[in-house]
Amino acid sequence: MAPLGKVARKQWTLNVLIFTAAGIVASLVVGELIATPGAHLSRDITASLAIASLGVLALLARELAWISFPLPNLQRQTDPRWRWRTFPVLAIAAWGFDIGSSVTTWATFSGAWAMLIIGGVLGEPQTAAALLAAFWCGRAATLLIGPGLLSAPTSTAELLEDLSTAAPVLRTIHVATLVCVFATLILWIGFTSRVLN
Repeated sequence: MAPLGKVARKQWTLNVLIFTAAGIVASLVVGELIATPGAHLSRDITASLAIASLGVLALLARELAWISFPLPNLQRQTDPRWRWRTFPVLAIAAWGFDIGSSVTTWATFSGAWAMLIIGGVLGEPQTAAALLAAFWCGRAATLLIGPGLLSAPTSTAELLEDLSTAAPVLRTIHVATLVCVFATLILWIGFTSRVLN
């Protein structure tokens, strides 16, 4: 969508809004679904946060290459033929819904799984839905800088090459993000332990 932002700003803005809205819907649905089973289990918030912390810690160790395990995912990209088989607006919405679910496409960063683990173990469907929707909005916000990163509407290949050479920097950002998530969970455990005791 970024090349369109260089030549047709209004259409690009509409596309980004449709993409983001569809992703929010998918995130809300997945958040509700992953937390519903936990809602019927133990209501010990401290234990739930401890389990989430262990999950995030494992993901952090994976990002640091201390341990290795595959992330559960379907290992596929969104089908690019969607854009030719249907109306453009529906294709953009389907793309946003697909990626916004966080579980139907290739996972390259374990942060999405951190959000899924936290949402799932808390057992609070509304909280999990809000958490995943907020995570999705952060991901979708990166689209806003896309046109600014392109030197011309036809320079997508160059941008992708630049991003691949920046992989170590992006990995560092991913690790820092997971450290922040882990620290937040630890603080949350400390807070809830004091409030509940």
